Amino acid sequence: MGVLINGGWRDEELPQETDRSGHFKRVDSQLRNRITSDGSSGFKAEAGRYHLYVAHGCPWAHRTLIYRALKKLDHAITVAYSIPGLRERTVTIMGLSKTFSITGWRLGYTVAPPEITRALTLVNDLYFVCAPTPLQLGAAAGFDAPRSYFDELQSGYQQKRDRICRALREARLPPIVPQGAYYVLADCSRLGFATSREAAMHVLETTRVASVPGSAFYRGDGGEKLLRFCFAKDDGVLDEACRRLTALR
Repeated sequence: MGVLINGGWRDEELPQETDRSGHFKRVDSQLRNRITSDGSSGFKAEAGRYHLYVAHGCPWAHRTLIYRALKKLDHAITVAYSIPGLRERTVTIMGLSKTFSITGWRLGYTVAPPEITRALTLVNDLYFVCAPTPLQLGAAAGFDAPRSYFDELQSGYQQKRDRICRALREARLPPIVPQGAYYVLADCSRLGFATSREAAMHVLETTRVASVPGSAFYRGDGGEKLLRFCFAKDDGVLDEACRRLTALR
């Protein structure tokens, strides 16, 4: 079965015309155009050919959440649920970790057609049984949070993102501005190190700011010129990190 996740092919039974290098395979533009231009008939033809299902992350209850301004999901959700033939092949996946700052609880949910939900429930039962009841009740209470909570969370993360991206540019580590995360990848190639681990250690020793080598997120050498920085920090900590990064200029 092929699975299209936010525009990337998983490894199972990939179309022959897609590139097989890397962890996720990018759907080629021709396939995208066929699905888009042909509408439901085009999608049904491609879905039948590749046993295609669409999985995407979305905000809770399709409402504004942390990354509404960072990750424009409304259009993707509309497409997923409005094209005939696509709704019954779409799985919406949402984790609550970042929404409610409960990353250690490992809670989330899916919205999918009944037959897919039954299969997901079976897998969940075999692998995890269930999450502890107190954690489920705690997360459920979060669904009643006022709209202002989500608005403030979203605007706060956007400001933090913009702050660290500006600091990285000033440090001549061009950022890949994230569209839905509180991590940012930055190009460290100008530092001149052969590996991202060496670059990360140099940044740590020079600025006392920790980053994660990009190689941790790529197969092959695709991440050797990247570092990942987290900006889910208190404003004072983030401001100090941004100040320290200027030592790399």
